Amino acid sequence: MKRIIVFSLLVLMLPISQGFAQLTDTPSSLGVKLVGNTFSYKDSDGYTIVLGEVENTKNFPVTNVKIWVGFYSDKSSGNKSPLETTTGTTLLAAVQPHGKSPFMIKSQTPDPEIAEITINMLGFNSASPKQQLLEITPGTASISDNFTLSGTITNKGQGTSTHAKVHLISYDAFSPPRIVGIQTITLNDLKPNTTYDFSFDTAVDPRATSFKL
Repeated sequence: MKRIIVFSLLVLMLPISQGFAQLTDTPSSLGVKLVGNTFSYKDSDGYTIVLGEVENTKNFPVTNVKIWVGFYSDKSSGNKSPLETTTGTTLLAAVQPHGKSPFMIKSQTPDPEIAEITINMLGFNSASPKQQLLEITPGTASISDNFTLSGTITNKGQGTSTHAKVHLISYDAFSPPRIVGIQTITLNDLKPNTTYDFSFDTAVDPRATSFKL
């Protein structure tokens, strides 16, 4: 059994298969940009899942980040029309100044012809600064047949936090690393000044070498 350290990255208030697609990413000049390379795979139902990360280069928080994905069969064949398109957003409702947020976007259909992907940043809205009131303390993770990790989350605010989620982000060894998996657990309402336990026990992509929460 292998033991690793997991770092705390983010909290959202609110079987991985082989990657297959060659991706074309269009960086943004709007102040929110793609970080590194994106990664895609087909899930067990045949849908194409696109994973990536964006960075807010502004000095203020941003929200409602729009990410456009075009799904193609073979762009090199001369057919520039996508089989389908989808617009998604980041896992974090608000991305802090000079902060990062992962995203996960799913194709609308389980089309087996999808082989290539284009990603464009469409825009975002500015947001008011908010105090970080949730604190995650991860424990030591272990990998055997599954990846297991326990930790705690504390609500340091004066009100109940509803619709809280914790995301486990898996990265590969590329430079810069790619996100190769996102696992999510949903928590019950978090009462003020209270600490709660959470745990992950899940399969992860064999390429994963580091993890963040």
